[in-house]
This record gives sequence, structure tokens and C-alpha cells, in this order.
Amino acid sequence: MQARTLNKKLSQLFRLRGLTLRPDAAQPLYDALQGDEGWEITLQALLNELLHQELNVIGHVDGAAVRRAVATLHGRASQRPKLEIEVIDAFGMPAPYIDKQRRMFTPETAPQSLHASAASKSAMCGLRLAMVEGRVRRHEMFKQSVLGDGVAPRQHLAITSIDALLGKSGMHVVLGLLTETEEGTFILEDAHASVPVDLSRAEVAPGLFTHGAVVLAEGAVCASGVFVASQLGLPPPEAIARSTESLGGFDPSRKPASALPTKALSGISSASATSRASLPTHPVALQKAMLVVIAELHLDVSATLCNLQTLFTGYEQVGSTRLNYGRNAVPLASFFTFALCGNFGSSSLAASVSQSDALLQGFRELARILTTCAPTLAKHAHFIIVPGPDDPTTAATEVLPRAPLPAYVCDSLLTAVSNCTLATSPTRLVLCEQTIVLHREDLLLKARRACLLPPQAAAANGVECDINFHLVKSIVDQAHLCPLPPAESAVYWQYEHTMWLHPAPDVLVVADRQAQFQLLYEETLTFNPGAFASELSWMVYRPMSREVEASSLEKL
Repeated sequence: MQARTLNKKLSQLFRLRGLTLRPDAAQPLYDALQGDEGWEITLQALLNELLHQELNVIGHVDGAAVRRAVATLHGRASQRPKLEIEVIDAFGMPAPYIDKQRRMFTPETAPQSLHASAASKSAMCGLRLAMVEGRVRRHEMFKQSVLGDGVAPRQHLAITSIDALLGKSGMHVVLGLLTETEEGTFILEDAHASVPVDLSRAEVAPGLFTHGAVVLAEGAVCASGVFVASQLGLPPPEAIARSTESLGGFDPSRKPASALPTKALSGISSASATSRASLPTHPVALQKAMLVVIAELHLDVSATLCNLQTLFTGYEQVGSTRLNYGRNAVPLASFFTFALCGNFGSSSLAASVSQSDALLQGFRELARILTTCAPTLAKHAHFIIVPGPDDPTTAATEVLPRAPLPAYVCDSLLTAVSNCTLATSPTRLVLCEQTIVLHREDLLLKARRACLLPPQAAAANGVECDINFHLVKSIVDQAHLCPLPPAESAVYWQYEHTMWLHPAPDVLVVADRQAQFQLLYEETLTFNPGAFASELSWMVYRPMSREVEASSLEKL
């Protein structure tokens, strides 16, 4: 390994992590990496360890810090490799509250309720608009520069509130919720006022403009008081690092450590959402980890159970391979995570009065398959059960966030599998220090049904946009997992923040009945595993390479 190559790599990686390498730290680093063929992986692990250390000077890494990090890694390497995974329950996430003095989000101290008052509905819309507006105003296009003498001003766009449009002429940019009061009549609404809007001459950007979408519109108010839009688009996306920085010390996924655990409608309490999974991942676990996502498992159909047996038998053959790690032999299955998403019954079962009994029998069959055909997976792998829109849950199935499946329905599976979590939908995972959002919903179907304008076939640069790109862009740009009207997708008013994607996740799994797809938009990798019951398809995500593999069985 050449010194010049190493110096260049060190300089790049430390700067990307916001760290400054002091001169006395160079030699310990060289000693730790010298002769290591996988020095890049070792260096990444070393950087992750340094980020979790308390440095003498914030952001400055000295020789003593490097030696402590190397000693910690050596101690961890001698231990048995273990995959740390954190499942974050939607009902355990803290509600945000806007601190008007500091102009930032802080945790809401009042308890949340599923049966909130009517005032919570307007508060929900106000919070969402405030979140999106903050993202827009931080964007370079909308941020006014602070200039010194002799510096030319930079062009930027200014957002005009809707109530300030009255009596103003010229072109203005407004941010608000797009709604339709009656067929063909649209209005834009923000936290203070609303205005009729004419979209007949608007140049529409890519995306799905649904009823209730947060949009940016540029135009002018005519004499009749109608805002005539010339351009219509979605808010610009925001980088994960900038979103995280804007939150300050507020963690949107975990309640403060001082808060008492809340008994939610979940299989796990908020107390389980600790920071243990944010610790540096063992190098072996990072290399071998994979997330297998399977959706539409109709356990009441014998053919689907046979195909599941074939699938798990194949993973059992791979997972039973043991890694001789010192004195410990570790099966590969301990690094596998299976996310099983509903619906767990066929469409005919969803309308049946004996749905719970049939699902109970279906989960018994699934438990039997795992214990007899895949005992290594049953003992060592992680299983996460995400309910679908037609599955029975511990609360209203049609309202989001969706509560987990009842424990009694999955009792046989919980007994047969060592590591199994009944999760909400959406649910958040922290796997190999990456944030993964899993949601089972027919988003594309509902979004197309709620569209007020037809999606554009091509972007302004002439590049064709398929419907999956429109969907992903709409979700990520609005930082909302389900930006749909209540008629299409109802939400608990005091838990609407659980649908936010602020900051954006590293991976977004949109489990839908539609065909498989994978798409990298900005920093978020989005994929749909497809429907296993009908297409025999699923997807595998590998955190180390950030790659998704489309998989399927042959139809007989």
C-alpha cells in the first residue's frame, strides 16, 4: 500500500466525516493499516469508532484517540460477531413541537392519543407545512445570502405567504397544500389563508400532484382574485446531513432517555428503541448482513406455502454454513434479517368472517416450515412481521400508522422463532448503522387515484419518467410517506409525524402489489419487492454494498 494512496484516502475520509487528523495520529493509523489487505474496511470501522468517542477537542483526532479506537476494535474483533438490529415502533416515536423562540422542533411533552380532539387536525397540517417550509427555506435557491461590502447579490426566490398576495402584482412563489373543492376547481392553502388557483396554463414538473400534496407554485393574482400559476412543482429535496443538522438535538425516531416508556399498540415498547444499534457494526456482520424483504404472503393458499418452503430451504442451505471465528463457530443465518410484509391472507380471506382463524392456521404452517425445513434460520435469523392493509391488527387497519398483528395470531411463529418482532407499518430499522423505512401500503394505486393532474411523461431535460420515479420523487420531496387525502389514506392526527421522512432514510421499502422496481433518488435507495403470492418475487438488500438484488422463483 503506497503512502501517497493512503494519505489521500485518509484525507478524503476524515474530511467527509467532519474530522481533522492531527500530526501525531498519522503513525498509529499507519501501524494499524499496514499490511492489511482489507485496509479500506478497517479504516471505515476505525472512523465509525472515532465518531463515537469523546475527543479531547471536538472534531480533532489525536494519536491517543486513534490508539483507543484500535484497541476497542481489536477487543471487539476477538468477540463473537453479532448483528445489531433496532426496530423502531411507530407508536413509540416522539411527537414534534415547534419551539417558536428557537425556531426548531423539540419533543412534545403532552401524551398522544388515538382519539384526539378536532384541534389536532389543524395542528397536524400546520406542523407538516412548517416542516416542509423549513426545508424549502434552507435550500440554496430560496436562501437569501448574507453579503459583505462589494459582493454582488446572489439571485434567489422568495416565498410569499398566501395572505400577503392580496393587492400585490407581479410574479410570486407560494407554498401550500393543493386541494380540490369541486371537480376542476383548485385552491392553494397554507397555515394562514387560501386562494383559488388556475392550473390550466401551468408548466408541471415531474411528480404526482395529489389532493393534499404540498407544492410550490409560481404565478400572479389576476383581477378576479384567482392565482394563475405558470409553474407547478414539488418542494426541493434536502440532503440527509442538512436535515439532521436542522433538528439540533431532537431525535425524531426515539424518545428522550428521561421519558417513561409508553405502552403502545405494538409488539415492542418504546423502551426497546435504544441506541445500541447505532454502535459501530462488527466488520464480519457488516460484510455478511442482508435484508430479505418478502411481501404478499397469502398463508391461506397451499401453493404459496409450498413456494415459501422452497425459498426458506434455499436460505437454510446458505445460512447453515458456519464461520470459524476464533473459538466461536457462527452460522451465516445470524446475519440474515427477513422482513415479512402482508397481506398474509388472500383477497377472499380478507372478506371472510373467519379471517383470524385462517391466519392462525397459516402462521402455524409457517412456523412448521421454519422449524422442520429451516431450523438454523428459526434459531439464529431475525424476523420482522409488517401488517398489510387487509390484515387484522390491534387497532383500526385502515388508519395509519398501522398497528401490529395481534400476538395470539402469530403465537406459533413467536414460539418457533428465536428473534421475531411484530412491527407497525411503517416501521423503521437501524441495520448496520443505516436507517431503513418499511411500509406496506398500496401507495401507487392510491396516489394515481388521488391525482389532480396527469403525471408528465418526461422531465424538462427530455428524460423519460416512469410512474415509479414520479411516486418516489413525490414521497422524498415532500418528506412524507403517504401524502394523500384522508379519503384515500386516513392518519391518526397525533401520530401523523410517524409518516414523515425528515431526514430522508438511507433505504425506503415501498411494499406494494405492483411490479418490482428499484430506484436511487438523491441519497435514498427505494425498492418494491413485488408480490410473492402472484409473481413469486422478492428482493434482497446488502447494507455493505448498498445494492439490491431482485429474486424470484420459477412458476410451475
